[in-house]
Amino acid sequence: MSNTSPTLRLGPQSVGGSSTTSSLAIYNRQKTSDSTPSASQTQRLTFLTLPREIRDEVYTYLLAISPPPTTISYPIWNGETHKPYTVHCKNLSLLRVNRQIHDEASEVFYKRNLWPIRLVIAQKCEQTVDCRYNSHVTYEAPWEEVAYGSICGVGGRFYDLERFYSQQSIGALESKELIMDTKPDLLPAPRYRKFLRHVKVEVLDFRHRDNRAPTPKKSVLLPLMGRLRALLEPAGEQVTVNISLHRNWEVGPDVQEDAHGEKDESSDISLLEAIWPLAMGAWTSRVQTPFDYDPAGVELRDRVFKMCLTQNQFEGGGTPEPEEAAVVGDCYFVIAGGRVKLVRNGMCYDCCYGCDKRDLERRKLSSGKDRRR
Repeated sequence: MSNTSPTLRLGPQSVGGSSTTSSLAIYNRQKTSDSTPSASQTQRLTFLTLPREIRDEVYTYLLAISPPPTTISYPIWNGETHKPYTVHCKNLSLLRVNRQIHDEASEVFYKRNLWPIRLVIAQKCEQTVDCRYNSHVTYEAPWEEVAYGSICGVGGRFYDLERFYSQQSIGALESKELIMDTKPDLLPAPRYRKFLRHVKVEVLDFRHRDNRAPTPKKSVLLPLMGRLRALLEPAGEQVTVNISLHRNWEVGPDVQEDAHGEKDESSDISLLEAIWPLAMGAWTSRVQTPFDYDPAGVELRDRVFKMCLTQNQFEGGGTPEPEEAAVVGDCYFVIAGGRVKLVRNGMCYDCCYGCDKRDLERRKLSSGKDRRR
């Protein structure tokens, strides 16, 4: 009988354990591989490997813009002009990282921010006796600023696109302004307009002071309808447009009386008729007026809008046709302060709110009705 004890194979040190040793070695390599990422795995852990929902939250945080200031409804006339909206965003360089980040971030940028537009209506200048405009309208958006004068009288309606002057003193172009030879396309570019979701439109009526009854014209905002349609229609009903009306005469429905001592609502009716086209686009709209707190004011607004809709259907339906303002004379399109403006060199002097006196030619603009005749 042999005195040699049987070999106990417990691990790599065991004699004759080559098979078990190999198995344990493979197990140890797998365990090490699972616990320590390889170089290729480490390289793949980038921002773009995060879920899209997380990336969108990062874009939202980095590309948020400051909310537009709240306009005081009454009194809004204090002898000073409202400053144009200014959009501040410190991280726009993110859009230049690469194409994928640009596409994703720009979608979030336009979808999740509130975009302000202000329409300012100014009356005929009282200090300048030769001011030939019945009213002035200024369109202020984060990307452009447009102003025009409106003349309504015998012979039809006239619109002149007004010039902004670079400097009040000498009217010279500043070196920081980018001069363009041709009219730029409407901003933002068409590829981004479909992402718009939240737009705020403020209509400020500065035409009358001291609570005098206004005499607004229904067509005063029509030259801006083409701009708003091109901007908002790509998003359709997905974009919500909050329209707020601000005026500088007495808050509440117009309580002035006519010659017979009866309540005269013509001023409020005309003003509601002027903003009605803004609520009739393909977008979702909400209208807020200074007299919504009053049941009589709400009833007046609903009645006027219903009357406009009925009259419009009687005339053939559809939304009112936009009317373009003419661009005449020697001028330049420039980008100044981040906005596109129409600029002309030369001396200037004060005229009305939001603009300087422009020496312009006048061009008759035929409306759709005039052409049908």
